Amino acid sequence: MTWSGFALLLAIAGARLKIKQLSTQVPFFAAAAILRVFTVNYYAVGSFQHVTLRLITVSLVAGLLYAASRWMRKSGMPGAQIIAEGHTWAATALVAVLIWHESPELWRAVAWATMALALALIGRHFTLREFSRQAHFLAAAAFAGCFVFDLVITVPHHHDGSRLIAVLLTAGFIYMSSRQLRLTRISSDELLVAAHTWSASALLALLAWYELRIEYAAPAWIMLGFALALVGRALKLKRFSFQAYVLSLVAFLGALSNNLIGTNPHTHITLRFATVSFVAGMLYVCSRWGGLVEVDEANYLAAGQTWEGTILLALLAWYELPGEYVAPVWCGMALALVVIGSQLKRRGISIQGHLLALAGLSFAIGVNLPAATLGQFDARLLITVGLCAALLYLCSPWSASIEAAKKIGVPEAYAWAGSLLVSLLIWYELQPVGVAVGWALFGIVLFELGFGRRSASLRLQAYIAFTASFLRSLYVNFNTAGNSGEISLRVWTTVFLAGVFFYAFGRLVGQKDEFLARDRTLKAAQLFGYLGAITVAALVRSELEPNWVVAGWALMILVLLGMAWKMDLRIFLHQGLLLSFAVLYRTVLFNFYQSQHIPMPSEHSRLFYVSAAAGLLFLSVPLALKLRAPAALDPQKTKHGLAKLIGGIGNRPEQALFFIPYLLLTMVLWLELPNAATLSWGLEAVIIFLFALWAGQRSFRLAAVALLLACVVRIALVDFWKFNGSYRWLTAMGLGIALIAVSFLYTRYHEAIRRYL
Repeated sequence: MTWSGFALLLAIAGARLKIKQLSTQVPFFAAAAILRVFTVNYYAVGSFQHVTLRLITVSLVAGLLYAASRWMRKSGMPGAQIIAEGHTWAATALVAVLIWHESPELWRAVAWATMALALALIGRHFTLREFSRQAHFLAAAAFAGCFVFDLVITVPHHHDGSRLIAVLLTAGFIYMSSRQLRLTRISSDELLVAAHTWSASALLALLAWYELRIEYAAPAWIMLGFALALVGRALKLKRFSFQAYVLSLVAFLGALSNNLIGTNPHTHITLRFATVSFVAGMLYVCSRWGGLVEVDEANYLAAGQTWEGTILLALLAWYELPGEYVAPVWCGMALALVVIGSQLKRRGISIQGHLLALAGLSFAIGVNLPAATLGQFDARLLITVGLCAALLYLCSPWSASIEAAKKIGVPEAYAWAGSLLVSLLIWYELQPVGVAVGWALFGIVLFELGFGRRSASLRLQAYIAFTASFLRSLYVNFNTAGNSGEISLRVWTTVFLAGVFFYAFGRLVGQKDEFLARDRTLKAAQLFGYLGAITVAALVRSELEPNWVVAGWALMILVLLGMAWKMDLRIFLHQGLLLSFAVLYRTVLFNFYQSQHIPMPSEHSRLFYVSAAAGLLFLSVPLALKLRAPAALDPQKTKHGLAKLIGGIGNRPEQALFFIPYLLLTMVLWLELPNAATLSWGLEAVIIFLFALWAGQRSFRLAAVALLLACVVRIALVDFWKFNGSYRWLTAMGLGIALIAVSFLYTRYHEAIRRYL
């Protein structure tokens, strides 16, 4: 104490008397005093009025050194400024070490932080940089002391009042000292000033971890982050804004690891729900406030906070709800995010909604649907998956308000996702025979909505639903047997499906609107016209006795050609032509070949039902003649091969519809009347010749003549050698009569035949 006092006197004398030699001696006495303090005074054990001698002596020495520093600045000697700063550094160090010796471990950091604030105030008031620099070191010491003695060595997740007060005071004093240091405006110390605020925020974050139960740490961190965001916005300080972002990330990770991971999923826990919901909500709030701070990266960081909040809420739904309710909640969250993103023009929030919608769709398909029994009604499945579909449909118009999403087809994707869920729901909820009907009804709804809203996407979904219902009916509905004497479900369902297909055909055919350009490109009208016809043809095959199917199809051909003539729609003509070849195919391979191995009653002989089919086909020829294409539409000469053949059949339909029954009737007469084949062929030739004269078709006439010639050849090669007696002559006489009749007709209608040629 004496040496430090003598150093002060020398400093005063040197400054007053302008004697540099006196000022030069000051640092030597100050150094001796400092050395003595470290070797003796810090270990003093005596006391005075319950105050230790160490506290009294060291405090006085430090005060005298501060005073000596002030007078040294006035001495005017070279290096006086550096010596004065050295005295203040030494005095500050003495006081800091004194605090170490005098204060309990818990309160050392508080004392150092208080001293840092005092030095910052002095440095700002007297514009003394060394005090500001010393405040930096003391603030760092306060942070380290608080971290070690107030936090690390204490018990975490356990309330301790003394620790709480000590850490709060330390952090508060560091915040205040950083403010004073910032106002001092020492440009080189800006980074250190920011470090003080980061260290104080870190202490508060660690305090929340040590003071609170582990479940409450994340809510505390997010509240602290929100407070820092408000401070950063109010004071326009980027450091507080960035600290808020870091704390929000810490809160997110804390909620994820402590409040969610490790807990039992799909069980309702109120504390988990409350804490995670609070953290997620505050993340959204912080995102809103953080976006207003003048920070270049604020928009990206704020978007990150919304992602964190969304992830927490999505995982919370997984953990809190039973498995079957997760998908609708995720889809509901997706709708909310899409609406918010649309209203606020926040693309990031909308993307979160899109991803949640995808997750909800995947969960509904992967979890909700497999948990149900296929073909059995489940009310819970209907509610959960139906709600998902409805929410996805609602997302579609809202996502359309964002131009970027509209360009890549996001609204259409939502509609497709909703339709997919509805289709799968119909599959799971309805009986197998009703699925095709359900899909067809759903297709009608989509089809009409697509027409009303002029939405190509909805109409395409309807077309897929119609096609799926058709394909399913082929292997389910047509294999459904009914009770004897009753109209089976196969009839009801397939007739309904055929009506749906023809309804879609009727709505599309002949439409010239621009919004249906894609439909015309896809030839949707023609597709559904064919689906309807195929459905009816398949129903005929399923419901009629096998041998009568060809007759039923032949009747269908007659009806189709009548519709083509009345409605002036050649698609029905083409369907009739295709079905005529199906009649030929089935008659040859089933009625002629397979039925040889199946014994049939006489009333169901091949002659009867094949003749019925051939007769119906012959009746369709007059209609086919009316549907002949004009000469200008005949196949062009540039066409060759198969294309020319197909074009010729379509433009001259009467040829196919004549020669198919002609061949079938000729074959069945040969198979069923082997002994009277020649006579029956002759009679057939006469009838066909008459028919050819009425129709005015040269090819028909030549077919009749060819059949007569076949009769002549058969008599010469077969009948004269096979039959004996009267039967041989009866055959020859019958053929002769047929030849004479044909000759007479040739002579009688010679002029008409020449015109046909």
